[in-house]
Amino acid sequence: MPADARARLGSCVACLRSRDGRRIAAIALFVFLLAFKPSEPHLTRYLQDEKGFSSHVVNDEIYPVWTYAYLPLLFVSAPLAEFWGYKRVIILGTGLRLGTRILLLVGTGKVAMQVMEALYAGGSVAEIVLSAYVFRVVSSQRYEEGVAASQSAYFISHVLSGVVGDVMTEAIGWSLVSTFWVALASVAAAALVAIVCFPSDEACDQAEPSPAPAAADLEMKASVKPAAGEGSEHAPGGPADGPAHQAAQVARPAAGPAGVLSVDSGPAVAPQWRVSLRVVASSLADGRYMPLALLWAVGNCAWLFIYGWETSLYTIWQPNGSDWNGSVLGLGLVLAAAASALVTLAPVKRLVVARPFAVAFAAASIALAAAFGTAASPWPGGLLWLLAYMFGWQFCNAAFLVATARQVDAASARVEQASSPGVADGPAGGALAPGAPERSPYSTLLLLLNGVSLLLQTVLQAWWLSGWGIGVLQLCFYSALALAAGTGLSFLVRLACLSSGRAEPNLAPESVPLCAEAGDP
Repeated sequence: MPADARARLGSCVACLRSRDGRRIAAIALFVFLLAFKPSEPHLTRYLQDEKGFSSHVVNDEIYPVWTYAYLPLLFVSAPLAEFWGYKRVIILGTGLRLGTRILLLVGTGKVAMQVMEALYAGGSVAEIVLSAYVFRVVSSQRYEEGVAASQSAYFISHVLSGVVGDVMTEAIGWSLVSTFWVALASVAAAALVAIVCFPSDEACDQAEPSPAPAAADLEMKASVKPAAGEGSEHAPGGPADGPAHQAAQVARPAAGPAGVLSVDSGPAVAPQWRVSLRVVASSLADGRYMPLALLWAVGNCAWLFIYGWETSLYTIWQPNGSDWNGSVLGLGLVLAAAASALVTLAPVKRLVVARPFAVAFAAASIALAAAFGTAASPWPGGLLWLLAYMFGWQFCNAAFLVATARQVDAASARVEQASSPGVADGPAGGALAPGAPERSPYSTLLLLLNGVSLLLQTVLQAWWLSGWGIGVLQLCFYSALALAAGTGLSFLVRLACLSSGRAEPNLAPESVPLCAEAGDP
């Protein structure tokens, strides 16, 4: 075996032996099993052919229940996880997914299928809690690995299950019902993994805390270009013992009960929820980030419509032909994963760091053209446009997530500086808790923007489906119109911010808090 291969294998073995490595592996296995549903790409055909529902009932009376149930549950999930426990909420969500699979197999009638959609919404909300759970159980130095492992498991499972479902039904000739039994077994195995392998919240609370980033270092990223050879504190080899870092460690508070930190000396420390709200408010008030958040919120609403009704689109395109939609969705997810991976390439990353709104706007424009093409083109042109749409929007989504993480870092530094004595007279409520900039505000901001996006989807869905009674192709077309409106509105907001001085044009990466990172050229 080559030396490089032996070194990589040894590194993997050492990773799995560590506490973080075992937790990352358990989460990745859970995500893989939960996402392994060969039945999902064929759901519309199953409800029509096996359950006997018309296309109108499936698309206008059954599927919309997911949106109506998901929105209120989304805002309940975060406090429920905080007070009841993340692991318990994840296990509860997996149980709701099991109920979904059981109702799909044995349920009859429209009401049973509507209850199935409501249970599925509860399980989907628990997946958001899982993202926050990764923050909780994995140290900050390994968080990127945890996210990458869970996302990779998600994409691999969806692609593999789609192909397996097509082989089962089209190549081997098994019935659609058999794919739903496989999905039930896989979700049951995921529940077992969560119960046995996930650490409890009490164990997470006893975990050794990770070193917090220095506030002065974070603030320096927002305004000062790093000296030659200086690295990021988030990267291996970054500064850890400089004067700013040492100064930030003075009078660090200790962890206390109920999410509130206590100190022996120094300023009072604000509760985590208050810190998160201040960081979120500072982020959304930034004229460099506000247009990007608006673009994503509206664009994500369009994505929920188009991707959510993809199985119905395929049924319209191929009403009587072979059903290879699992492979089609698998190909689309491969393109989506490739689009997300593009952001990690050094030249693309530098561009995203320097001009996040410009990059996201260009990708959203590509997705916009492809969305109109999807709605207007017959088979197979509509399918090709759909794949282009998935690629364009997921690239926009990846650029948005990168920009959001940087924005939260910069806003956290501003809030911490404003709350620290001797720096500025900040708002009442105490200093920022150590480590807080890395975790809760990011999840809170994404939760808020997801809520806005889902609220918009709920209103439009009630208007378009219940009020107008439009079909699936028209739904796709109106979703493209919504994306066009969001793209145009975000561009106008960007121009307004530029003209008012809230966002300066042509800024170098190091001079933009949203985009600054020590060590970036």
